[in-house]
Amino acid sequence: MPERTTKETRPAPLTLPSPEELGIASPKAGGDSFDWSPVQRRFRDAGASCFHVEFMPEGGCKLICLLPAEQPDRNHRIDVQSSSEEEAARLALAKLDDWHVAKKK
Repeated sequence: MPERTTKETRPAPLTLPSPEELGIASPKAGGDSFDWSPVQRRFRDAGASCFHVEFMPEGGCKLICLLPAEQPDRNHRIDVQSSSEEEAARLALAKLDDWHVAKKK
């Protein structure tokens, strides 16, 4: 008959270090990840053919988006980089708004 394991004989739980503690990821400010879905939706509604977010190894992120230009086979490029995801999103949306205004002129 197998021996029953009791609390006294169980091994201690194993604790793994976080990616940040191992030096393979940068700590995120605020702890929660930024929700890109409203930003992506705005760009998709504007006709974007490309929406790319790159998380920089030193922290922060870069956003690149391609929008249709007036000339066929041409794109308008929005390219921003910031120390935080929220700031990059804000800058990109401001450029999108500026692009909309310029198109109407």
